[in-house]
Amino acid sequence: HSLIVFYSLIISFGILGNILIILVLSTKQMRNSFNLLLIVLSSFDILFITIAILDYGMARVFQWPFDYNSELYALLFPKFLYPVNNIIFNSSIFLTIVIAYERFNAVCRPHAYRDETVGTSTGRRVASYVVPTVVFSTVLNIPKFWETELVTIETSDDNGTTFTNSTSYTLTPLRNDPIYITYYINWTRLLLTGILPVALLVYFNTRIFKGIKYAHVKLNRNSSTNNEMNLAGVLVCIVIVFLLCHFPRLIINCAEFFMTNSISSCSNFMPPAWFLCLTSFMHWLLILNASTNFIIYCFIGNKFKAVLVEKIKCYITYLPRKYNSKSDEMKSAPEQDYIGLQKMENIFQNE
Repeated sequence: HSLIVFYSLIISFGILGNILIILVLSTKQMRNSFNLLLIVLSSFDILFITIAILDYGMARVFQWPFDYNSELYALLFPKFLYPVNNIIFNSSIFLTIVIAYERFNAVCRPHAYRDETVGTSTGRRVASYVVPTVVFSTVLNIPKFWETELVTIETSDDNGTTFTNSTSYTLTPLRNDPIYITYYINWTRLLLTGILPVALLVYFNTRIFKGIKYAHVKLNRNSSTNNEMNLAGVLVCIVIVFLLCHFPRLIINCAEFFMTNSISSCSNFMPPAWFLCLTSFMHWLLILNASTNFIIYCFIGNKFKAVLVEKIKCYITYLPRKYNSKSDEMKSAPEQDYIGLQKMENIFQNE
């Protein structure tokens, strides 16, 4: 029960934190291509956390809003929960790479970056990053829609007299095909969502870190340069947390790659205990990674902190004013009714 409470706190904090990120970064003073990309990333994180807790937490642990063994779950899992969650997850990975590339250009190629930003609008530039990322993630995960299929299972009661049909799902021949497992599930996932993202993020992060160090030592920085360096520092922290939280996933992908022959040859193959424990730990780390960006922005993002504090102060001062205005209206309402009655009495007396 304590573990469930801990999970619930992280998930609640993650959803609330990402909503606050979107509210702060969408203000006029925070509008730039980097922050708009972070808004999209926070949106993906909210969707990922929501589907993950709906699948791994609510349905499998609490049996709410539907049971893990119910027909509704059997209908949702094969064609929605499983493939859509993979699309969102991969979009989040690739978008992190895109954000790192955007900051790499801003820090390490400032002149070329400035020329690109002058010619195009911020929204169009962000769309040129986000749309290909989502399209590529969707195309990459199209086979996930055909890995499972719905089946009808006939079950009987204890006496064997009454038979009922129930809907469930099972793995398709495609999912059990050794070639599909080897080249798509193992090789593709290991390379495109594991090794390649880690290598690119390490490269961009190293170059950005060197650029920040160079700017601190050599350059006479103005306010615009300070802001660019601060945004780069935010990205460095995001990437470090990303790499730490995704490292167990990379280990699991490598282990699955070496266990391919055992999985293909044995229909009742059971992974070792450490693999199952690390998989559960991996799911927790992925949710944690999607929930911690708000903390990074609060500690590293100077402008983010200033805008957040300003919004909180405005909200705190707005609530008493709204309450006082409502109370004044309630107080003035009886007085207005009394004045109206007096006017009506005067009219009747004159008549």
